[in-house]
Amino acid sequence: MNLSGNVEQQIRQGFLDEARETLENIEEILLELAPGQPEPDVIARLFRHMHNLKGSAASMGLSLSVRLIHVAEQLVSQIQKGEAFVTDEKIRLLVEVNDVLGRCYNALTLESFEEQIDCEDLIARIAAEGNESDTGAAPGDGSNTSARDPYTKLQEAQAGDVIFADELDQAAPAPQPQRKTPSSEAQGNGLGKATNQTLRVSLPKVDALSDLSSEQQILIDAVRFELNNSPANSDPLRVHSLMEKLCRTSQELQNRVMALRLVPLSTISPKIKRVVRDTSQQVAKQVQLVIQGDHLEIDKTLLDLLNAPLNHIIRNAIDHGLESPEEREQLGKDKEGRLSIDAKVIGSRIRLTIRDDGKGVDTKAIVKKARRLGILSEEETPSHEQCLELLFHSGFSTREEASEISGRGVGLDSVREVVRNLNGTVSISSETGKGTTFQVEIPTNFGVVEGFVLKRGQKRYVISVDEVKECLAAANYLNTSVQQEGSEILKIRDEKIRCFHLGQLLGETPATASPTLIITPLSGDRFVGIFVDEVETQIKVAAKALPRDLSNRPGHVGIAILWDGQPAPIVSLTKLVSNHLSHQERQYA
Repeated sequence: MNLSGNVEQQIRQGFLDEARETLENIEEILLELAPGQPEPDVIARLFRHMHNLKGSAASMGLSLSVRLIHVAEQLVSQIQKGEAFVTDEKIRLLVEVNDVLGRCYNALTLESFEEQIDCEDLIARIAAEGNESDTGAAPGDGSNTSARDPYTKLQEAQAGDVIFADELDQAAPAPQPQRKTPSSEAQGNGLGKATNQTLRVSLPKVDALSDLSSEQQILIDAVRFELNNSPANSDPLRVHSLMEKLCRTSQELQNRVMALRLVPLSTISPKIKRVVRDTSQQVAKQVQLVIQGDHLEIDKTLLDLLNAPLNHIIRNAIDHGLESPEEREQLGKDKEGRLSIDAKVIGSRIRLTIRDDGKGVDTKAIVKKARRLGILSEEETPSHEQCLELLFHSGFSTREEASEISGRGVGLDSVREVVRNLNGTVSISSETGKGTTFQVEIPTNFGVVEGFVLKRGQKRYVISVDEVKECLAAANYLNTSVQQEGSEILKIRDEKIRCFHLGQLLGETPATASPTLIITPLSGDRFVGIFVDEVETQIKVAAKALPRDLSNRPGHVGIAILWDGQPAPIVSLTKLVSNHLSHQERQYA
């Protein structure tokens, strides 16, 4: 049976989507397994997932994957039958199988569907663990390698031929040549990358979209009919009513479409558990992980991009923050360290709090290293909060040598940069002997910005509502103004706030007097003020990608089309100020 290229690619994409989900389900079960005799339903679910994946791989002609899954499945079958117990080594082997398959499927392309996988050594180790020979022979004499052997049939089958998965349990897998590529040696599962551009959507959600789309079309036709009437026959009140309904329906349709992109935080819980388990084993520490609020939903693209910085923070907490079991015991703490991740919705944003109960940050070591690097002079005595901010300085680390766990050339400065690119913030607090807390805030939606329209002269800009703490009349505070390094210091409610003009930050024209002052958070408890001509209105807009001529402009994060059809740049005040301050530091250095 010959299939057209498009149909074959659709089948392949369907397999990859299903395989990724199955591997995630398998990993979640493996992370919950502990040595001993598992619950029968748990091991039954594990066997079922592996069996289904083996059948799917066989139908796609992925014979190497089938061999690997088959021997792993036999190991699980022994446990299911009560012939063997779960051990740490069995768990490690099954996790490794999952990793190998994940890398293999992640490397497959729809055009070239040839698996690159070297699994001979892994198969041998699994067979040895299960007290089996590495021949892969199923029960029987194993001598029949005729065409009736389903594995032989699999090799000889043409594209489109059907081989039933159950037949594969009745015979031995045929030996395959070893193949090895750099991609097969990559670390990690590879399935959590942003390259997985698929979403599973429930049918009721699709039905709701279909209904709204039909309702919108009916309203459009009704408006068109009214507008095509002669002025004498047209009813302005009816047109106005129809337009109101059309606007509401369109808004609801947009909300439903954006909601399709939302996935629960629990989708990355298995990956977090994996990072915690692997890191704690590498550094010989005992860690209790507590996750709360993972039912909350966030844009899938944001979640994929947040995965790397979140993992970095977690590895740092275990490697740098938590003490060893012996140290904790001497300090009167539980031998098992506690790492908690708590998610909460704050307005239109999600706040992730990552907290450990370790030794806290050594501020003396931070100051010592900062002076050695020339970041601080000998005369400067930074506060506790300023010491913690130094951790986000590019290339800063209190360790002399990078470790394999949390110091591989990616520091907290990179974490902050990634989070800022997501229009988010990250901050740190710490207490000696009690632990360290990271707070990461990001918007729940990637493509929609709820913000204010600012005016500066004849130009308009859009900023996120999350960047506005309050708006003030600048005239009420100008009598306290003091000039300092190209900015103004205003005294607002007994607090000194450094202020800048929007035009100054944009580098467009010299600063002019502006009547409105916006107070925006910079980092931690620091706030800055921005002078603007007017805050025109609050609006919810769809963020479009920046055109090429604006893509390198600091602080510009997108383009919005306003109600009058005119475009307005979406800018981040935090990024504008940070860029301006960095430029000033270089200027005054």
